Amino acid sequence: MKLTMKLLVLFLGVLMLASAANAEAQREQLKQMVEQLQQSPNDNTLREKIIKLAQQLKPAPAIPEEAERHMAYGTAAFTGAKSVEDYKEAAKEFEQATLVAPWYGDAYFNLGVSQDKAEDYAAALRNLKFALLASPDDQEIEALIFKVEYRNKKAQATPKTGESFRDCP
Repeated sequence: MKLTMKLLVLFLGVLMLASAANAEAQREQLKQMVEQLQQSPNDNTLREKIIKLAQQLKPAPAIPEEAERHMAYGTAAFTGAKSVEDYKEAAKEFEQATLVAPWYGDAYFNLGVSQDKAEDYAAALRNLKFALLASPDDQEIEALIFKVEYRNKKAQATPKTGESFRDCP
């Protein structure tokens, strides 16, 4: 009986060590993937993989101070925005936050909202979908995606200045 108990304790100890080693390997993998993304910021497949990996980590990866700083800068720019160009400036800051912490759902949400205000609907949709991937149960994000889809559809149907309806596909 004592031998069985010792073996059980030993087995549980080995499992805990293996689990800790796996978690550390995943964190190292996350770090390497973030470095790759910073070299190829348009790799949306890699962004998706990073978000999914970060969701598996317990505890969740911390948000680096640099990402928080870019979020604060973006929020300041967004709050004072009065023009499309101002919203583009805010979007640049939020984009930097997503490069530092690609699993940061709030950064994608703020980036998408800024891009929506800057009338860059395709980019807004892409980043709102990343926000939804990071926060799958967020109905506010889902509702905003529908609104941006509508604005995107409407913008594509409206001829640009100097065009006639005959010029539209």
